[in-house]
Amino acid sequence: MADKTWREHVRDGEPFDMPDRNFLEAIFAAKAKATAFNNSAGEADLPALQRQLHDLFGKVGEDVIVVPPVTVDVGFNVEIGDGTFINANATLLDTYPIRIGRRVMIGPNCSFYPVGHPLRAADRLRVDAAGETIGNVTTGDPITIGDEVWIGGNVVVLPGVTIGDRTTIGAGSVVTKSIPADVFAAGNPCRVIRTLV
Repeated sequence: MADKTWREHVRDGEPFDMPDRNFLEAIFAAKAKATAFNNSAGEADLPALQRQLHDLFGKVGEDVIVVPPVTVDVGFNVEIGDGTFINANATLLDTYPIRIGRRVMIGPNCSFYPVGHPLRAADRLRVDAAGETIGNVTTGDPITIGDEVWIGGNVVVLPGVTIGDRTTIGAGSVVTKSIPADVFAAGNPCRVIRTLV
């Protein structure tokens, strides 16, 4: 049986080996689209920016605003729901999926990292029969942001995290574990401070 493509590994929630030519081609194609989007920011032509968002991301709802600049890995693994606002300098490393719900507000300088690598070097590096390093292993888990979430500025969200509906994440937080709905959570690591209902 033929080896899986990197996209099939991602779809199945599995790690994949790097370097991978098809993955790198997808990254370079997405960088070109992101650059075009980021360079058109001065035009203030919202319909044109909306069209570019649909070209850059996998799924974009109605009335979505993304303030340039934005950085992506492949772009097509990002889904954004209706009425969501993403402020400037968002980093969406969507090698593995990032799903953002409806009417979400994301502050500036936020980073979403569903992709990573094994912690131990012995697990992270690929070596040949002679013991020479020939690549590395890429891992990940999807990130899911529920509806009506507010994420403050400079927040980092790590692989496998789900943030529940209507939750607020305080500025500067590092979200390492899933956060339930209807809470205020903050800190490094991010933890629930209080409920909001």
